[in-house]
Amino acid sequence: MKILAFNSSPRTESGATDIILDKFLDGAKDAGADIEKIYLKNKKINQCVGCFTCWTKTPGVCAFKDDMPDLLEKIKSTDIIVFATPLYIFNMTSSMKIFMERMIMPLVNPHLIKSGSITTHPQRFKEMKDKWIIISVCGFPEIEHFQALNLCFEQTAKAGGKEIVGKIYRPASEMLKVKSAQRLFKKYLNNCYIAGKEVAEIGKVSKDTQEELYKDFIIPKFLFRFMGNRFWDKQIKK
Repeated sequence: MKILAFNSSPRTESGATDIILDKFLDGAKDAGADIEKIYLKNKKINQCVGCFTCWTKTPGVCAFKDDMPDLLEKIKSTDIIVFATPLYIFNMTSSMKIFMERMIMPLVNPHLIKSGSITTHPQRFKEMKDKWIIISVCGFPEIEHFQALNLCFEQTAKAGGKEIVGKIYRPASEMLKVKSAQRLFKKYLNNCYIAGKEVAEIGKVSKDTQEELYKDFIIPKFLFRFMGNRFWDKQIKK
């Protein structure tokens, strides 16, 4: 099984996104998956300009000559795609949004079809696999902050005939980088590892593991806010 992961965090290796993504990929790799991780920050990807060249003049091929054609070839031959992004204003980062726009357009053709209850575009490459994993982190302590991002990915997957086979949404993620808080995350990070193993072995995150990943385990919210405010007061004074 091939698993291709895209991390859109501008912090790349030093971000909380990568901590969770690496645990997931470690589990998948130990279960025998062939994994590859790509940092979108390190790629040149032009913004889609809606010229429809990839639909008309050169079907399936974008007019821009940047890093995206090579990434599309990798996408075509993978079994599972992992989208990993920190939460920026309740959604994915701009680099992930640009990447997805450039990814989706060449992979469909412009004709309209009925898919379930909605109208959408048919897939251009029928041999492509249809499984996605979504990973996202945010600094706020409530999982409700991921609602818009979750809806965006769900709707995008539904329109494209894709299946989301696992979600890892981690609130209060800055605590992942605090050494004194690591004991709080030991079990959680192990569940991220188990999720990766399950995807490699059975093609999805199991219901039990998914429920464990959704459990809230951080300190009381009022204490979290107090500690956060104290941290920022110290940074401002510096």
